[in-house]
Amino acid sequence: MLRKECMLQPTSWGIAYQGTLWAYRLSYKEATGYSPFQLVYGILPIEPFEFLHGSPKIAFMQEKKNCDVFQRIRALHKVEEIRLLATKQLIETQMKRKEAHDRHLWNNNIEANMLVLLHRPNIHNQLKGKWLPHWEGPYRVKTMLNWGAVELETLKGEALPLVNISRLKAYHQAN
Repeated sequence: MLRKECMLQPTSWGIAYQGTLWAYRLSYKEATGYSPFQLVYGILPIEPFEFLHGSPKIAFMQEKKNCDVFQRIRALHKVEEIRLLATKQLIETQMKRKEAHDRHLWNNNIEANMLVLLHRPNIHNQLKGKWLPHWEGPYRVKTMLNWGAVELETLKGEALPLVNISRLKAYHQAN
């Protein structure tokens, strides 16, 4: 939507960009559990229509102007607490995503000296067409390295660059 609007009226992209940036900063992020605005300022943002029509948030903020130094220090500690909670939530979210990824990643039974096929979709899509098989090979597994890295070699013994085990599947010869 923004791109189309900017193309139709190229002189107004700055206005549309500001609105998009504001919307991004206010939106809740699933990974952290907070919006970027909350992580910076430690409070929920006051939206533009609240300035026009008034709201309890604005009344509270005007009342808060007269607060003492200790209240401001507590507010700063609250920002730090929110950031620590967001960091904890981010780590938990990343671990959940990694577990889900690894659940599917390590399900193959590939071992050293086994024949495998290598998945190379980009080469096939560019050169031959998207309906052709994306698997090349067979290749022989030379060694299994840490964290899913695998050394492959052709059947003639020529070495290939390291690949991730997720790009391999076992090769079964037809009878």
